[in-house]
Amino acid sequence: MDVLAGADQTLSRFHPTIIFEYSLRHTKTSSDLSSLLKHKYQLFLLDEKNRTTTPINEKEIQKLLSKQTYINLLAVSV
Repeated sequence: MDVLAGADQTLSRFHPTIIFEYSLRHTKTSSDLSSLLKHKYQLFLLDEKNRTTTPINEKEIQKLLSKQTYINLLAVSV
């Protein structure tokens, strides 16, 4: 999350697609996603088993992380 927080100019200029593991172990709160949300990124839950992506919001992320250690997310600039 420190990388995303420091990538403000890169996110603004290039709008890269980002795939990352998100865990409360390495994360303070869902507000750590604020740099992505500020730059108009849509978040998707990656389900590797079923090979699907599903749109997800911060509340749903917190709910999932209360039940499991980590989730994989895809962030796409819209």
